[in-house]
Amino acid sequence: MIGSKVLPFTIPKSETASITVQHDRELQFYKHLHQHPETQLSLIINGSGTLFCGNTLVPFTPYSLICVRGGQPHLFRCEPIEGQVLERISVFFLEDWLTSICEVTPEISSLQKSFKSESSGWYLSDIDLSISNQFEALSRAKSAGRFQQFIALLAAIGNQKIQTINNLGQPKNYRGEDSDRMSKIIEYTMNHYREPIYIEQVADKIALTPSSFCKYFKKRTGKSYVQFLNEIRCEAASNLLIQDLEMEMPAIAERCGYNSIANFNRQFKKYQGSSPSAYRKLKAIPTLNGVSY
Repeated sequence: MIGSKVLPFTIPKSETASITVQHDRELQFYKHLHQHPETQLSLIINGSGTLFCGNTLVPFTPYSLICVRGGQPHLFRCEPIEGQVLERISVFFLEDWLTSICEVTPEISSLQKSFKSESSGWYLSDIDLSISNQFEALSRAKSAGRFQQFIALLAAIGNQKIQTINNLGQPKNYRGEDSDRMSKIIEYTMNHYREPIYIEQVADKIALTPSSFCKYFKKRTGKSYVQFLNEIRCEAASNLLIQDLEMEMPAIAERCGYNSIANFNRQFKKYQGSSPSAYRKLKAIPTLNGVSY
């Protein structure tokens, strides 16, 4: 379950190093909505799911590269698959430190704009194999070699066309009562999106009337709760479409909370810009990394 509030998270780090590298191999990523002052740059090696960052959902698959800026409440959520071990490599660093490095290093100066915007972060859906290799080399490097490898990695990323994670001008993070309320909403939705969900049920979780809840959620996320719920369901459907190529559309629709195939098709096309079948055909193409999407 996701925690009842946005949890502060301490990144283990050395006083003699500017960056911290963490290589995770586990059955599930850290399952609580949390935040930390360090910016997090993560390469997904194995596992598919959805990143919740601020008020935005970002899908990830193997060889996705995701940057979550410091202070942003976030959660990497994967649908459990029996026997699957999730794997990612993450680099943690303070944004002010990196900005100062960018200012005096022309090779990575193009990254500055990524940290001067109001976005919550950025991502690349499918990185080049060379960047993946650099990431893995970084995880093995020590001391000064690790710093040099990090700069080389940033230079390679700077040549890519990144996609920003926007928060629609909403506050950067949730505090106090907002933190508790938003976490409860996310927790309930993530745990029950496969079932019928009614506004009254979610509103009751944070002791608001349905009308007050709708206003509260829209003010803090810039979207309606129904839109948010459909995004979660469509992201779950997107993952199923590429994880199980034999699963039929009615089964996917039902598993993601839609009891009408027509409504499922309509909502999915609104969210992804294509029908579920067209999305499956587009994504189920082997990439240069040998991964089928």
